Amino acid sequence: MTLAPKVLHLIKMSYTICIDIGYRFTGVVVYSDTKKRIIHTDCIRIKPLTRLSKAQQHFDECQNLAWELEKLFHDHPDCSVIVESPSGGGKSSIAVKSMASAISVLASVCSLLDIKTTLVTPLQIKRLVKAKGAVSKEEVQGLVEHSLSPIGFKYPNTYNWCKEHVADAGAVLIVASNEGLLNETLKLNK
Repeated sequence: MTLAPKVLHLIKMSYTICIDIGYRFTGVVVYSDTKKRIIHTDCIRIKPLTRLSKAQQHFDECQNLAWELEKLFHDHPDCSVIVESPSGGGKSSIAVKSMASAISVLASVCSLLDIKTTLVTPLQIKRLVKAKGAVSKEEVQGLVEHSLSPIGFKYPNTYNWCKEHVADAGAVLIVASNEGLLNETLKLNK
């Protein structure tokens, strides 16, 4: 069934976009507040560029990430964003710089588009799995797959390298529900 163009403008969709931000790989889960289900999962990949200078390379890669995020927000208007605040899990200064760049790009795009943005922490995600101690990527993936399957979670048809990022974005959605950051509490598998 398709709706007449006159009716389409009356249906207002709103979305919660959950993001695991990264410089090279950004996991995305889009939850439709209207349909009450996950309607899109993705992993944005920013390929390394080779340029004459490191500064030009870094600028171009940040610009590519900004364009990809802008396309995502354009495809899902009337959205809010909940993002896992990166802690620079890598120990190198390059990893910390990359994470700072990624979160800065996201903050800039959201500010320019006037999109409400909320941060959750990696610790909040780990506490979904265990109260204390180390948590593996596989444990987070298992929890997300089990908990979010009733509302449509599935991995995009892509490579395994994106699974952990999409699962982390799914975990952001669970934290958002548990912390009252959504308009509702999701009905999830326990």
